[in-house]
Amino acid sequence: CPGATVGINGSDAVTISNTEFSGIETNGITSDLSGDAALTLENVTLADNGGAGLFLEAFDNSAVNILGGAMNENAGNGITLAAYGTSQVRLDGVEASGITENGVELNGVDETAVTITNVNAARNGSADDYNYGLRLVANGVAAVSVSDTSVSENLYGGIYVESAEQSFTELHGFTSTNNAVTQVETYTFDDATLTIDGLVATGEAEAGVAITSESTVPVVANGIASSGNSPGLVLATYEPEAVINVTDASAIGSVSSPGVVIYGNGAVNLAAATVSDNILGGILVQNEENVVRISGSTISGNGSIDGASDI
Repeated sequence: CPGATVGINGSDAVTISNTEFSGIETNGITSDLSGDAALTLENVTLADNGGAGLFLEAFDNSAVNILGGAMNENAGNGITLAAYGTSQVRLDGVEASGITENGVELNGVDETAVTITNVNAARNGSADDYNYGLRLVANGVAAVSVSDTSVSENLYGGIYVESAEQSFTELHGFTSTNNAVTQVETYTFDDATLTIDGLVATGEAEAGVAITSESTVPVVANGIASSGNSPGLVLATYEPEAVINVTDASAIGSVSSPGVVIYGNGAVNLAAATVSDNILGGILVQNEENVVRISGSTISGNGSIDGASDI
């Protein structure tokens, strides 16, 4: 089947279902939407293409629904998607694996709403090119939500999240397993909001869950479980007003670093945490300008770092 170029505008709606686009020299599907247009892909396979499986731009009040389907073994990204205006994007039940670049690369701008549910992104990218299973960027007042999603065995990172301006990003019920270099990386800037609730990062990556904030809005992270990563949890605040609040987290079994490393000049609040069995100490604070508060936590059984075994 040849590649498809789909331009949709006005109030047109296009649905493609149970169709395969594979072995194409460029993108499997290239599309741009404007006005109130809508594109729905149901159980579509976009595989073994010379570019992205799906390359799409959504403008104005358009809608994109990608339901089921596989975006595997493409030479570009599995999905490259940029959303502008008040457009709405939904990915549900999609697989993006074995891809040369990112499994899914998505940019949400302006007032867009992006929902990602039950996506599996595995064995993507290369260690040299900083590719991820999911790479998500939110600007303006865009709202991005990721839930019940898994990234695993990607050759650089599991998920990269960048939130800027006044955007809102949420990660719920997320699993990152055996990614080579980083399991989870998040960055917040300006007045952006990031909420994490229920995240599991397992493997032997150079960083388990790395949360970096320069935002004026506190980052809220609940229910993080990191095991085997070195370090398990990295918390960095690079503006004095930046705050990271972490509750019910664990950092266990780091083989080459402390369990938790804290950088920067903002504030970190760590509550109800378990930090144990890390080979080079429990918690390391790298900057004397940090304000660090630890409460209701268990820090035990960690190895020695500069003569201090736990903190």
